[in-house]
Amino acid sequence: MPPHAIETYIKRVALLSSALVVFLPPAFLGLLETRALGTEIEIEARAKASLIEGFIVRNPDVWRFQHEHLKDILQTEVLPHTAATLIDSNENILAHVDSGVRGITLSRSAPVREFGEVVGHIRIRDDVNQIIAVSLLLAIACALLAAAMYWILRTVPLTALRDSHEQQRKEVERRTKVELELRSTQLQLADADRLESVGRLAAGVAHEVKNPLAIIRLGVDYLTHQAPAEDETYRAVLEDIRDAVGRADRIVKDLLNFSHTRAQVRTPLDLNAIVENALRLTSHDLNLRRIVVHRSTHERLPPFSGDGDQLLQVFINLIVNAAQAIEHDGKITVSTRSTRIATAPSSAAEGGPTQTDRAIVVAVQDTGPGLPSGAGDRIFEPFFTTKPVGEGTGLGLAVARNIVQWHGGTLVLHNNQNGGAIALVTLKAGTESDHEANSRC
Repeated sequence: MPPHAIETYIKRVALLSSALVVFLPPAFLGLLETRALGTEIEIEARAKASLIEGFIVRNPDVWRFQHEHLKDILQTEVLPHTAATLIDSNENILAHVDSGVRGITLSRSAPVREFGEVVGHIRIRDDVNQIIAVSLLLAIACALLAAAMYWILRTVPLTALRDSHEQQRKEVERRTKVELELRSTQLQLADADRLESVGRLAAGVAHEVKNPLAIIRLGVDYLTHQAPAEDETYRAVLEDIRDAVGRADRIVKDLLNFSHTRAQVRTPLDLNAIVENALRLTSHDLNLRRIVVHRSTHERLPPFSGDGDQLLQVFINLIVNAAQAIEHDGKITVSTRSTRIATAPSSAAEGGPTQTDRAIVVAVQDTGPGLPSGAGDRIFEPFFTTKPVGEGTGLGLAVARNIVQWHGGTLVLHNNQNGGAIALVTLKAGTESDHEANSRC
């Protein structure tokens, strides 16, 4: 049964029980008292009818005219405060005694006989005001009791029901959360297993493919030197072969970089110099695409230590991605700046001041179409790519983010308000003492 149906049922039971408490005791008391009073005045009527019959026997034929004597007989009371009336067979009142009975009354009658023949009847009346008053007082007391009873019968079960329902809701939420966490863990384990398989596959591919690729490249270089200078077609074919071999070699390197963890060494770095080196290495591709590069570097960045080769790989990847997004005739803006990032509170006490650390931000902004809708964080998933087949492996950004995270930084990629996309690399800077220590190592 649904909880709302149970609540409705509890409310109805409480209301019915309270109504019974209000009406049954006063009604039962009034009924008993009225029946007892009716019995008493019926006895009174029979007693007076018997006295009248005795008087009739003593005064035959003239008893109807003895009004005072009949009245005296009626005044002989068994019950106090009752009104008595003697009525003949023609409904004529022969005698009447009024004791002040007013309001709501109860009456009983008894026949009067003359030598066995009914010649009239005695009617006795008494008021029930006292019974009504007592019943009303009892009804008020019962109403107060019923109100308390209704509150108890309604509130206590509903409170218990709602507490139980709340506990069940929390338990369902807890189990749902646990189930979601289990599913997430299962997916992470599946991804880890898949990446482990990729790592093993990449190692095998490296050994099986890199040597043939090196031989092919040596052969292409040899044929290029042997080719006639005037045969442009021959040289173009060899150049295409060299580009294909280079692309295959890059794919193998990406797989190895993603799956294999090599020894990483931190040394003092000049991030401006690394960014300039990345632009220099990608300048040929940028010139072919007619892409203008705008630099905006901070002259004095905070000291930073890291793996220069890996960070160079990150910036080359971001610049190449931006160029591929633009395709032709666009602009890439590369900037570096110093900033501060909030970290944990400087004291253990709650509400302590927030500590800020110096950081370096490297931004690569393009004028391309921007990220496709729905890409979100999937752009950092291994093998996820929005590029056409043959132009990307989907490993570049995944490898780049792993490198940045190893350096204790973050890599985010989102659409720019003015169009295009922007990649932000945030790296926590070291202190001057850290820089000097790394320099001595």
